[in-house]
Amino acid sequence: LPEVSIRSRASFVRDDVFSQHPEGEPGASTLYSDLSFLLLGFVIEEVLGQPLDRAWNSLGFEAGFRRVHRQATRRQPIDEQVAATELSEWRGGYLQGEVHDENCWAMGGVGGHAGLFGSCAQVVAIVNAIFRGELFSAAVADLLFARITPARGSPRSLGWDIPTGEGSSAGRTLALRAGVVGHLGFTGTSLWVDRQSGWVFLLLTNRVHLGRESLGIRAFRPAFHEAAVADLGIDRLSTFERR
Repeated sequence: LPEVSIRSRASFVRDDVFSQHPEGEPGASTLYSDLSFLLLGFVIEEVLGQPLDRAWNSLGFEAGFRRVHRQATRRQPIDEQVAATELSEWRGGYLQGEVHDENCWAMGGVGGHAGLFGSCAQVVAIVNAIFRGELFSAAVADLLFARITPARGSPRSLGWDIPTGEGSSAGRTLALRAGVVGHLGFTGTSLWVDRQSGWVFLLLTNRVHLGRESLGIRAFRPAFHEAAVADLGIDRLSTFERR
């Protein structure tokens, strides 16, 4: 990659996404993929006529995209405010302050599926805006909790995961409650939103620092959420309210 410019790499990813074909008929099955999120990012850029990071920044949130301003042979300055993720020999060492996802990194750090950096408070501010109808109408906010996938396969709403049974990473209690959606990050992060109580459960951790083969996060996530729910006494909390 050192001899290929970031602009050329971004153009290649974009062309590749547009050239993909569905593996099945629409509505027939569920297959998780980054392609839809990448495509959504490209659509936003076309509609607004500006890069995705600029469009996002115009919303005024503190959390923002981290652009990559280097080639693979040069190290980007380390940001001590950001947890280091994985050791990547071909990218020059431990990654700290730049996106871990290889496709987003190849595109320059901005993509519809990855690249956003923020603190716990900054991410929660985004979640509140989304699910309280501040970014969308109340009707759209409702759709974010409604299952749109067919009976077969993993249940999902518009862009969000819906927990399934006691084996969910959300933990047994949240998985059995109606109106819970969330999303998982490959590096170990996770986010679950409980509409009934109005609580947001955000886990900003890193499972790949010692290698992506580490799978202890599968046991840690549900344990974390069960402990949080027990500590909060979630069944006693008030119902979710929009501003």
